[in-house]
Amino acid sequence: ALKTLCIDPYQYLIVPRLLASTIILPFLTIFSVGFGILGGYIYCVYQLDINPEDYMSGIRQYLEMSDVINGLIKSCFFGLILAWVGTYCGYKTTKGGARAVGISTTQSVVLGSVLILIADYFLSAILFNTGVS
Repeated sequence: ALKTLCIDPYQYLIVPRLLASTIILPFLTIFSVGFGILGGYIYCVYQLDINPEDYMSGIRQYLEMSDVINGLIKSCFFGLILAWVGTYCGYKTTKGGARAVGISTTQSVVLGSVLILIADYFLSAILFNTGVS
């Protein structure tokens, strides 16, 4: 339908998703890490009776800025991979109805998971060799 209206489907459908996923996944990572630390604080202080100052000093002692930077760099790449695989598998689903959409969804989840594992390995090696980590 978009081709009939002389609208480039790649420009209209794929590019915004690639950009949005690449940009927003680092923010989602920051959000998740923040709530993970908050949840750990609540559990350790109120359930395990650990001194709040000990918990915060442990966070300061063991959390390194390179870990945060590496996580944000990786999350950008992972967002790009997820959007790329999802749009590729969705775009190539042209006929077959709901069954074909389900198959494409399963394929995109599997392919995305494998590509993220491979990308994580190479990104870890690159970041370690460049001295970021």
